[in-house]
Amino acid sequence: MKRIIVALIVIIVTIASYANMSSSATISKQPKALIMYHSDSDEQIEEVRKLDLLIGHFTSDITITQTNDVIENQNIDDYSHVFYFGQRSEDLGEYEIPEISDYNGALFYLGKDIESFEVTSLAGKDYREEAEVLYSDPTAESPYPLIYKKGTTYYLNSENIYDQIGENLGEVLFDFFDAERGTPKKSLRLEDVHPKSDPEKLNEIAEYLKEEKIPYMITVIPVYYNPQTGEEIHLSDSRKLVKVLRKMQDNGASIVMHGYYHQYRDAETGEGFEYWDVNNDRPIYQAKDEKVLFRSDFETNEEYDAHIKNGLEFESGYIKSTITKGVSELVEERLYPLAFEAPHYTMSQSGYKELSTYFTTYIGQIQISDRTYKTTFTPYYDSRPAMLHGMKLYPESLGYIEPENNQAVDEILGAVNHISGFSDSHLSFFYHPYLGLDRLKEVVEEMNKYEDYEWFSLKEESNEVIVDGITVASLNGEVTVDRSLVMELIDKAKKMWWIAFPLGIYAIIVGYSFKNRKNSGENRAS
Repeated sequence: MKRIIVALIVIIVTIASYANMSSSATISKQPKALIMYHSDSDEQIEEVRKLDLLIGHFTSDITITQTNDVIENQNIDDYSHVFYFGQRSEDLGEYEIPEISDYNGALFYLGKDIESFEVTSLAGKDYREEAEVLYSDPTAESPYPLIYKKGTTYYLNSENIYDQIGENLGEVLFDFFDAERGTPKKSLRLEDVHPKSDPEKLNEIAEYLKEEKIPYMITVIPVYYNPQTGEEIHLSDSRKLVKVLRKMQDNGASIVMHGYYHQYRDAETGEGFEYWDVNNDRPIYQAKDEKVLFRSDFETNEEYDAHIKNGLEFESGYIKSTITKGVSELVEERLYPLAFEAPHYTMSQSGYKELSTYFTTYIGQIQISDRTYKTTFTPYYDSRPAMLHGMKLYPESLGYIEPENNQAVDEILGAVNHISGFSDSHLSFFYHPYLGLDRLKEVVEEMNKYEDYEWFSLKEESNEVIVDGITVASLNGEVTVDRSLVMELIDKAKKMWWIAFPLGIYAIIVGYSFKNRKNSGENRAS
């Protein structure tokens, strides 16, 4: 018997070792990308983050650093793919050009300073003879190359990655990384479901999507709050809604946590921001009722810097608190969040970092700057960029059905026709259930005509949420929930209140009877 046990242990260890080796081999095959950049302003850093989001589809091993730091501290030959993003007008240092030019891996020049690498003739009349043009400026009177390659080196003749340039750069990166191209995926998200949502309308949509066998996401806000009236409703107060949400979860829906309150100051849930101080267009550096302080309120930079440091600590604590409460309340209702979406897609760069300690998956669009919440960018495909600290982004690319816009459906379908021309794209839109079934049905019926594209199911992907003793994970359609012993005991205690209550009454009665007997005995003895 002992020999059998020993043999089994050896087999298990061998298999585990092989699995680890295979896993390591898989990881080692991942491209290792370096973005080295020159910039002078926050606006230019935003362009670097756009590039990061595009590259994140092909690798999650991305290093971003200023060019001088690379030259002094790193060996670019350690990277399989190097991007040089020049955004300054001044010349490069005399030692930088040889360092980059001598690199033998996959190389991509973007922005200014391209002339430093002897490719200026590509922008002139002879560029067709010198390079393979991959994308030209459609607004130019004569063909003007924006993205091209010469040999194995690629070039983007622009310091801005926006609109069509970003779209086409994302497509060119498939060739640059020698990556396979996949077909688009259709994706639906039901938005802003909170404890005051109408369960009847939601149930009608649920029955339709079940009949159509369409997987989808539901973004759930655990608490409804109206600061004008003081009304606060939790999921535990909305039993009919919770019942519908559980049914949806069992029939193809994946739950996405959409903030905790979806409001920060005076707006009600669903309308307000939560992780961005929209009144002052900056991160949430203080509680909503505290006085807002600016640089002019401080005499020295040191005092102001200390204030910002305290503000970042407040933001981190606020995010942790709302995430912890939100996930706990969802799980308590047997609703299992697999990802997160920030209200109105707004969150600071430090906010994303804090969020990544709890979620591995983010849904929607990305705010790429702390300068203003109006700076968002999203690639058409999924991405795991450096700026999200390990989180994987599943994008929203099509917009939503605006209640007052009679052309909203046509606009979404027009975007589908355009975006479906790009590899691996997510044809993703969201819909507010309070609008009822009819307009959603109209869009779904049209999108179902794209029979070659499958509907995206979040729970089929690898997702993990780890918060305060709770772990929710999914893979291949299966969702697992693991709770610490303490959490399980607390949950059981809450569910067994009906036993605890009569036991408490019984204890009071017994105690009272014992006290009376004791008093009677003392009286007889006296």
